[in-house]
Amino acid sequence: MKRTALAISLLFAGCQLAGTKPGEKPQVYALKYAESDYPARLVNSRQTNGKVYMHWLAYLVRSPDGGLTLIDCGFSDPALVKKFALRGFKPVSEILGQLQIMPQQIQTVILTHTHFDHALDVGLFTSANVYVHASEAAKPESSQLTKVFATLGDQNRLRQIQDGMQIGPALEAIHIAGHTRGSLVVRLGAQPVPTIFTGDECYFAEACHQGIGLPAAAAFDRNKNRAFIQSIRPDTRLLTGHEPHKTGGRWISPEIFLFD
Repeated sequence: MKRTALAISLLFAGCQLAGTKPGEKPQVYALKYAESDYPARLVNSRQTNGKVYMHWLAYLVRSPDGGLTLIDCGFSDPALVKKFALRGFKPVSEILGQLQIMPQQIQTVILTHTHFDHALDVGLFTSANVYVHASEAAKPESSQLTKVFATLGDQNRLRQIQDGMQIGPALEAIHIAGHTRGSLVVRLGAQPVPTIFTGDECYFAEACHQGIGLPAAAAFDRNKNRAFIQSIRPDTRLLTGHEPHKTGGRWISPEIFLFD
């Protein structure tokens, strides 16, 4: 079995990651920095015409020892806010302030891929080690990140992922390459149910659980995306880059959803 295929199979095996103890549970927050209506033809959905309502999200994982990890980090370019007709926009760095967290307190940033909405603000987190797949570290999807990654490399803060990598005691990044050539998903251990941060390998969890993968217009490799979709266990909680969260936790502010 190829290493990547093995990694995907292990990803959904439901085992506890090394370094976690029974009863320890990280806190997970969805940070909603915008909402919009988006073309249905560009997401995994049974709807193929018109537009679908979605959120624009990053995630914060606070480990039991107080460690702070961001999964994706958003952007703050007003021109992009206007271009995509985003509503209720607020930068991730500002939303973190509601939790009394300053950008320099973030220790780790994991980029599921390097499209602008997932990665452009990574330079704001000046104390963090930044994890990204090696292919997109070398050639990011958003060209604005080229200089940022060079600076991170000079500062010895850029961590390049190959097929997969355990990041700390409870997070594991796996290379999928369905949405972009360096697209990752991240598995979170020490949770009551298997939990996967999908980036844009999945936009809407229900559709993914129904076997609906990315359309060609949103995929780098539909076969690899399909392999990921088919490997998802029915009991897995999928935390996507754009799902409007309604269950499994509560909104503690208009921008922050705390998962149970």
